[in-house]
Amino acid sequence: PMLMPAAEAYDSGYVQSLGGLDRAAGQANFRVRDLRLQDFEHEGVRIRGLTSTKPLAAGEPLFVLSKPMQLGGEPQAERFRGLRPGARLGFWLAEKKIELVDHPKSKMSPVEAFQARYISALPSLEEFRAGGFPLAAPEEDVQRLASLPRVGEIGQIVLNSRPYLVGELAKYNAARGDHREMSFDDALWGQTATASRAFRFPGCTSVMMAPVGDLLNDIGRQSNCVYECDAESGNVIWRVGSHPIQAGEELTNNYFQGGVRSAVDVFKAFGFASEATERRERWPEADCVALQRADLQHQRGALLQTVGKIAERSCAQPSGNASLAAQERSPTAQAAVK
Repeated sequence: PMLMPAAEAYDSGYVQSLGGLDRAAGQANFRVRDLRLQDFEHEGVRIRGLTSTKPLAAGEPLFVLSKPMQLGGEPQAERFRGLRPGARLGFWLAEKKIELVDHPKSKMSPVEAFQARYISALPSLEEFRAGGFPLAAPEEDVQRLASLPRVGEIGQIVLNSRPYLVGELAKYNAARGDHREMSFDDALWGQTATASRAFRFPGCTSVMMAPVGDLLNDIGRQSNCVYECDAESGNVIWRVGSHPIQAGEELTNNYFQGGVRSAVDVFKAFGFASEATERRERWPEADCVALQRADLQHQRGALLQTVGKIAERSCAQPSGNASLAAQERSPTAQAAVK
């Protein structure tokens, strides 16, 4: 994901609490203590990523997430079972944030302390919005996006999701018992966080948040790490890929290990897109003309700017051709996104 936890939160919290859980489970967590966050350049932008302070051999285990270290899974409490399956993890995460971060207990178990440190390091709703994540975007920007060709389905998904989220929130609050009432922003944060960062391992473990594992940026098939789930134990392990990694080199994932998808599909799944991970496409000329007139990259909203970059890559003009966006910046161009 494009938004990473702060380095301070990771260094002082994740490693210590992860190590504590490992000791309690009687296992060592491979290279986790050698991992650090630092900034790396991706497509001209500095993005927080994960690296190792020591060289790593091909195939070497990096870290394992055993069951106590996996957040969420399939919440079993009655207040979650009344929700649609796709919403349960987000509500569980939002509830944990309310109880462990916003209103922390005086005493926490090692697992709760680990969860609190992880949740504290996740982006806030404002940071998700500033990063251009669709669910967190302002309504006006979503409406503009929904009216455009090729990318309009991104806006339509958000427009359809918000009323659904209101209904799920009402069901949760009606069944919450002694738990604190959840606001719409709480629920929206939980859904955005899980939509952008959750992992799925079909046939092994249910959808979950994967601390440390979600710090690796995605660069598609050029990634240098792989992850797998042990069906017997439910543990998830990250390993070095088929080539050794030098100290200080970025550790990267391929979120779609089964293949590549279109930029719009990646954006719908995770709320971000990267040229390195998407299937190259050339959109029809008529759609590209409408998108160029919309001039998304020069709008104020982060969502529109991010989708504008996808459109620019998919509508790349032959050299020497001036774009309509450069020629038509004014009432006609602006009307196309209103």
